[in-house]
Amino acid sequence: MMMRIVTLLAALLLIGGCGTKIEQIGAASQFTGKLTGPDGAAVGNVLLTLQPLEAGHPVLMEVDAKGEFKGEGIPGEYAYFVGKSSKGGASGDATLKKLPQAALEANMTRKVKLGESPQVEIKL
Repeated sequence: MMMRIVTLLAALLLIGGCGTKIEQIGAASQFTGKLTGPDGAAVGNVLLTLQPLEAGHPVLMEVDAKGEFKGEGIPGEYAYFVGKSSKGGASGDATLKKLPQAALEANMTRKVKLGESPQVEIKL
């Protein structure tokens, strides 16, 4: 009987020590922003994707015709790119054709930082 108790305790200690440590990555915060092209003009009717480079989760946002967007994300650095919006229609397609190809592709060196300010400016 004693051997069973010792074996059970050893098994419980091993199981308890092998768990994955859960770490909190931070609280999400709301932000708004403006998307502009290389010429400084507003870029609208596109889908903006923010890909986390640190902690966090991908953030996808519809950019309106004025180039404005709003979203929620974990503070940190994000790479960004734009793509076709489900709401952009023909004007969104025309906008994408005018942008440099690099703006449409993921690039981990093109970054924006969330959490320093509730207002984010992104220039393609």
